[in-house]
Amino acid sequence: HHAEDVLKLSLELERTKQALKSEQRMHEECKTSLASMRSKTSALEEQNQKLLEDLEKERKQSTQEVSNLKQELENGRLRLQAAEEDAQLALDIAKDSAEQRDQMEDE
Repeated sequence: HHAEDVLKLSLELERTKQALKSEQRMHEECKTSLASMRSKTSALEEQNQKLLEDLEKERKQSTQEVSNLKQELENGRLRLQAAEEDAQLALDIAKDSAEQRDQMEDE
């Protein structure tokens, strides 16, 4: 009876040791997996930060380009307005000149 109890305890001890080894292996695998996930997370965070920086840089460039285009548009509008005024002045001068010529011819 005593030998039987010792055998049962020995078997139970062996099963417990195997279960412990299995748990230790799983624990190591989890630690390895966790380290890998942390590394991937860190790489993704760095990539995300770079993308955010690139996006902000592009946003600033776009804002500057829009500002430059608005300034070009305003400059063009002012040039057009000045050209229209010059053309009107030229027409007025030509009209006055023609009127003076007509008056001279009539006299």
